Amino acid sequence: KAEQARRKDEEQQRRAALRQRATDLDDKKALALIQDPTEEPEDAALVAVVASGDEGKADQLFTKGRDLYNRALDAGNTPERDVLYEKAYQELHSAKAIYSKLADKNPSNDNIGFKLIECNKLHYGTLKQRRFH
Repeated sequence: KAEQARRKDEEQQRRAALRQRATDLDDKKALALIQDPTEEPEDAALVAVVASGDEGKADQLFTKGRDLYNRALDAGNTPERDVLYEKAYQELHSAKAIYSKLADKNPSNDNIGFKLIECNKLHYGTLKQRRFH
């Protein structure tokens, strides 16, 4: 819960900086794109999905996160890109949690290990590519 609260505070600060910059530049389009952060799913819900170790669910989350990541790459240097990276981060974070649990249960499964590595790469990229952290 402390980690969740810390991330929420950082996100609020990042969005405040984006709003201030858009206001200073009188960029109404950018202001319209900056949305208030959505509440993170309850830890209990994420824990339930992770505990079930549903590889199909992890694959769905990974695919959605990868698609959002690719859309963000195509968006160029815009505030919309940052929003897409944030959405991709949420999806990939959930997929990573499930893949990690599956890899712990079955360490000899190379396919799960490969998926976890790919998911980690994109997950890190969503953080690294954003203009404001």
